[in-house]
Amino acid sequence: MAVVNVYETSPLVERLVIVDASAVEEQSIYNKTGEIMDLTFVKDEVSGGRTILVPDNTVPLGSIQPGGNLTVTAQQINDAIAAGNHSDIYIFSKREGEITSIPKKSVVVGGVTQPGAKKKK
Repeated sequence: MAVVNVYETSPLVERLVIVDASAVEEQSIYNKTGEIMDLTFVKDEVSGGRTILVPDNTVPLGSIQPGGNLTVTAQQINDAIAAGNHSDIYIFSKREGEITSIPKKSVVVGGVTQPGAKKKK
């Protein structure tokens, strides 16, 4: 039986890469945008009766310049799992001032974060 956890995600981060914690491999990320991408792992933060995924700089990832790339090693991912129990890579959101206070949801099944649902047209 798979365990399903649903977390609220801080508006400061958006999920970028889903990494299977049971089969960790290095991730090469290429920035084809015109903006600097600041990357982070996340950790759980308990606030009241809820758990929120927030940025965690225990394992720093750094930034990717436009047109640049960054390789996140398997060791960094394993260190993030040991530090905060999450293997996914997040990007610091550039939209934190534009979004509402409604928290985003992240669904984790058996330790693996699931991709977001596609919007119907």
